Parts: sequence; structure tokens; C-alpha cells
Amino acid sequence: MRAYSTAFLAGNGDVAYDLLSQRCKERNTRPNFVMLVQQAGALYGPQEMRSLKVDQAAGDLARVTYT
Repeated sequence: MRAYSTAFLAGNGDVAYDLLSQRCKERNTRPNFVMLVQQAGALYGPQEMRSLKVDQAAGDLARVTYT
């Protein structure tokens, strides 16, 4: 999650996409996702993650909340 958030907010769409689950990749094309991440990076820029909580974990699936 930390690596994904860092890549996302830095506008590095290729790295962020590679960190997505297969389920998420099936719902987002790489080109569209990369464009979205580039826009997010330009809008928000690098941010420090202040908190991270695993809300649910089962097998290879986890739901997290982070600030």
C-alpha cells in the first residue's frame, strides 16, 4: 500500500498500475490508469502517509484505510 500510494501521488502510473491486483487491472486499462495517475500526481504531489490500518484480511485480499 505504501509503494502504491507513493507511486500514485508521484504521478508514476506505470509503477502504480503494476501494483494493482488482477481484479483492479481487469477494470482499468493501463493507458487510462496512467493518465489518471499523472493527473493525480500533478494535482496532489508527493504526500506522507500518516496512518495505515488493515480493516480486513483474508487470503490474498485485504481492505485498508489510510490517510
